[in-house]
Amino acid sequence: MKTKGLKSLNFTHAASYLRYCIEELNNSRQTCMLKQRSILRFYDYLKENEIIDIVIEKIEYLDKNNIRRQKIVSPFNQHLYKVHFPPKIGKLNKAKYMDDNVYKLFMKCCEEICPEIKLGIFLQTRAGLRAGEVVNCTIDAIHINSGNYFSSIDVLDRQLYLFGKDFDDTLKTSQVKKQRYNQPIIDLEGKLEEIYNKHLKLMTIRRKKHTPKNALFINKDGYAMTGVEYRNKFNSLKKYFLKEIQKESMSDWTYFNDRTWSSHIGRAIYTNFCIIEGLCNTSAGNPSARILALLRGDSSDESAQAYLDEFIVNNYRKKRVNELKRDVELAISRMEVL
Repeated sequence: MKTKGLKSLNFTHAASYLRYCIEELNNSRQTCMLKQRSILRFYDYLKENEIIDIVIEKIEYLDKNNIRRQKIVSPFNQHLYKVHFPPKIGKLNKAKYMDDNVYKLFMKCCEEICPEIKLGIFLQTRAGLRAGEVVNCTIDAIHINSGNYFSSIDVLDRQLYLFGKDFDDTLKTSQVKKQRYNQPIIDLEGKLEEIYNKHLKLMTIRRKKHTPKNALFINKDGYAMTGVEYRNKFNSLKKYFLKEIQKESMSDWTYFNDRTWSSHIGRAIYTNFCIIEGLCNTSAGNPSARILALLRGDSSDESAQAYLDEFIVNNYRKKRVNELKRDVELAISRMEVL
């Protein structure tokens, strides 16, 4: 393919790429379906412009407005190009929380294998940013209040500035879902300033003439780091973390190994952190979905309420287990030994 360029492109290359996304990148079914659609559209474009010579099967159908349309038939169900996509499943069993010891190990692993995203992980777990929002951050976006538990960050769409007008983000991996100023960064451990300054020193080494002046996350080639690059780094961190935690605790390893999770776990960790620390409580001491939604930067209370409901249910279960345990211990103490 290197010698013939696009003319030699065929479905074998696409199948290999999709298998890599599934087996190595652990992409979800939804992400794989989006990638498959983009690839097939690209191949169709090349076919129509006589750049490649392959057979692309299409079927006709009527849409909801009774308009006749065409749909490309996936070749990845055929034996020659077979791709085993992730199965359709109901609600995924997701990992959403790390206790203090596990979180410290996770950050330690990040420092060891990919320190260039440690600040990003911190912003996800202590400010609730999404991966796309992290890579859109610039140096002047973070406002550090030294010696204070609360700092802030301006979450804005800076794709044009950082990636240029020709940047193609079909899968929207670098998008900012909701722009907002003064998103709280909760720094109860007092780690932000140290992590931020260390990150700036690392990025100074990576800066080149073509690097956007205010870029905060920079790849090894001196360009602003994209959402895809950030997620790839995170997946490397995840693999390394699973190996390390297996040495520390089999129960923790089982929890994270048997559940699905990606960089978005950072936002879940942040949400649960806010609940556990009582940061979303009202003056009466009750957790509030509205306050939690504001801390998350959400427009709706729906997601925040789901986290609160789960937290309340889990707390109730723990309480009942402890009560049953006390009852059993009491019953045993009253037993008469014959």
